[in-house]
Amino acid sequence: MQTLDYNLLSKRLEILKNAIAIKDSEDIDFQLNKLLKVLPSDFQEVQELKEVSTIITHIQMQSYGEAARVLTDLLTKFSSLTVYIDPEISGLKLETESLELKISSLQDEKADLEKLIYDFEVRHNRELGDIILQILILQRQIAEKEAKQNPKSEEKQRQYQEAKQDYENYQQNFEQAKIQKSYTLSEELKEELKANYRKASKLCHPDVVPEGRKEAAEKIFVELKNAYDENDLKKVNELLDYLEKGKPFSTKHETISDKEKLKITIIRLRQILNELIKQIDEIKIAESYQQISQIDDWNTYFKTTKEDLIKELERLQGQSNHSTI
Repeated sequence: MQTLDYNLLSKRLEILKNAIAIKDSEDIDFQLNKLLKVLPSDFQEVQELKEVSTIITHIQMQSYGEAARVLTDLLTKFSSLTVYIDPEISGLKLETESLELKISSLQDEKADLEKLIYDFEVRHNRELGDIILQILILQRQIAEKEAKQNPKSEEKQRQYQEAKQDYENYQQNFEQAKIQKSYTLSEELKEELKANYRKASKLCHPDVVPEGRKEAAEKIFVELKNAYDENDLKKVNELLDYLEKGKPFSTKHETISDKEKLKITIIRLRQILNELIKQIDEIKIAESYQQISQIDDWNTYFKTTKEDLIKELERLQGQSNHSTI
């Protein structure tokens, strides 16, 4: 049986009693549903909850007088048993949970932006990388010839150095990009990937786990993020299954009951929240994202760009042949 919060149960019963007292039948039904969510699924079989089960039966039979009588007796009993909980702690826990939810939402947004850029870069390298590299090679060769023909021209020497540097930088990045993985998924499987990544990230993100579990969470989260970027649905599902069944981490508000520690946690969470907002803003103003965000149709963009690059390549090949002659 799941752990029952008797303080919360007592509050729910009190609200239900008030709904009966003011004869609000709609609110009675509403509060009854709220009460059922607090209770374990097998509450009818639990001896300690026999009176609660009786109350629910009376309400379902619309025997509100009997329900109120049992409620009054049970609440009197609870008043001597329930442990006092500082309402400020409850408020701090709620604030912590609210911050964690906001952080989780921003983490999802940041992951989606990074995934968009990753997917674009992978496709860009696959479809255009070889052509761009050939263009840069020709530009370097042409600039080198012109620099040799005009050894005293500072402009020609500068153009050659720039062309050489452009080629070397792109070649290095292109070689690294070749090892990037990206599995092909249908639109339906992409939606499953995104949904399951979000579920898993909420269970292991290092920003919202207790300090002592941060390092372990970081390792799993990095593995999860890489799998998400690479469209590795199988790996994402494996990690989600482990996190849901093993439950190796818990969120901060679930593990802290000390008032001062909660206040410190809230300060830290606000810092994380502000940092995430800053990171998302930086991604959105970056040139790479600005370019991608203005593309309405990737298929059209890559088709048109490839055609333009082929024309430029042919032009440079003609220029290179002419300069050789």
